[in-house]
Amino acid sequence: MGFGLTREEAMVYIFLLRAGPCPARLLANKLGGNRMKAYRTLKTLQERGLVEVTLGRPVKFVAAPLDSALNNLIETYRSKLSSMEESKKEILEYWSRLPTTDASIGEPKFRILQGRQQVYDLLLKMFDRAKSEVRILTTRNDLYRLSFAGLDGKLRRLGEKGIKLKILTQLDVQGVEVVSSYLSFAEVRNISLPAILRLVTVDECESLTTFVMDDSMSMTTDEDSGLWTDASNYVKAMNASFWALWNNSSPIQEILPKLMAQQELMEGLNLTKRSLESMGWSAEVPGKIIGESGVEHTFSMVARGPGMDKPVVVDLLTEDKPMYQLLTMNLKLLDVKLSQQFLVSYRPLDEKELRLARQYSIQPIVAERAEEVSKKIIDEMSSLVTSGPS
Repeated sequence: MGFGLTREEAMVYIFLLRAGPCPARLLANKLGGNRMKAYRTLKTLQERGLVEVTLGRPVKFVAAPLDSALNNLIETYRSKLSSMEESKKEILEYWSRLPTTDASIGEPKFRILQGRQQVYDLLLKMFDRAKSEVRILTTRNDLYRLSFAGLDGKLRRLGEKGIKLKILTQLDVQGVEVVSSYLSFAEVRNISLPAILRLVTVDECESLTTFVMDDSMSMTTDEDSGLWTDASNYVKAMNASFWALWNNSSPIQEILPKLMAQQELMEGLNLTKRSLESMGWSAEVPGKIIGESGVEHTFSMVARGPGMDKPVVVDLLTEDKPMYQLLTMNLKLLDVKLSQQFLVSYRPLDEKELRLARQYSIQPIVAERAEEVSKKIIDEMSSLVTSGPS
């Protein structure tokens, strides 16, 4: 740590140095199961020349020799110090030539930002100036990117200092992990976003409003722009907009358990895909089939076994009302020819739902854990190969 590494970076490097080549999963376990922190730490160590990557499945990370690593860190500081000394001379010389001016006081300031790096650099400064409350309206992907950029750590420290943090986002299955990581230090609520938006206000002092945001996971895109201002009337208007949305949102905790259950089912499908492929099947998650009408239908999984002329499909129960999803699934089934169709649910269907499922020849599978989902589906599909479609 005395050579400039954080505690997590030092732990990961020493662990790799002692353990040898390791996949990121083991390193995540070393850091308490936080995969995002593990990948972020490994990326930093790679950039410093302390960790290398070996190709393979899975990808493994290898620590550079200790002597070489220490030399790299020393050289980095030596180069940085030399550059700073040169820059100091230039800055002082330039400053001495500038005329003295009186800075205007009290005038509102506006600034147009272009590019994700500019946006995140400004957000960091805004968080540094927070005294009472930070309010964020943004997408699930932007929360991931804030974590990759390390800004979630800054927000966590603000929360520990007693500054209130409120986050509005649209939660789905893919966002469960990142949203859960914010719950320990922020109040998070769910709302349906009409478009790709970002609004950040700090206290009653300043706001950042996004004009255009590329919602990909790129950390360097220029397609991310916005307006920052400390104009009091504008900030008041943005805070009023945030509170109007906040009052019409719902606590994340109300939908998080259901989404976590769906996430577990999805992981079960991925396990199933890998197992089926090892048995000679082909499987797609999600999968698509073009029906007799020419319409393309999407299922959670489409699989084809050896010697089977018709595919098997699996859908996950994602609707609050299973009857509606059964009806929707049946409409797709009327247009495609299948060996069998399964509906996987994390809770048992009631009697009415079971009757409708049997009427549509949809076989329900009830399971809560990913391994259980995979085992039950594979057992059912294996019996199709041996006994033929039902």
